[in-house]
Amino acid sequence: MVYVFIFTIHFLKQFKGLLDAVKSSGASYMLLTGTEKENFNMLQEELQPFTIDDLLNMKPWHSLNYINCNNQYVKYISKLPEMIK
Repeated sequence: MVYVFIFTIHFLKQFKGLLDAVKSSGASYMLLTGTEKENFNMLQEELQPFTIDDLLNMKPWHSLNYINCNNQYVKYISKLPEMIK
């Protein structure tokens, strides 16, 4: 059995002392348009070659993704589905 935990948070600093454990667990991240710069700064090393300017200039309904796929990470910007009406 595989357990998957999903955390939806506004600030990575909410993890406090657990952030290193979360990062080393193979977690994936999605930084949505409008996220705080501090979140990017806390993942800056992992998100290279993306920069803070890439994050700040994303269009609405986009996310900067750092996704664990079979123990390899992929980094990309994607357009999210629009709100269901």
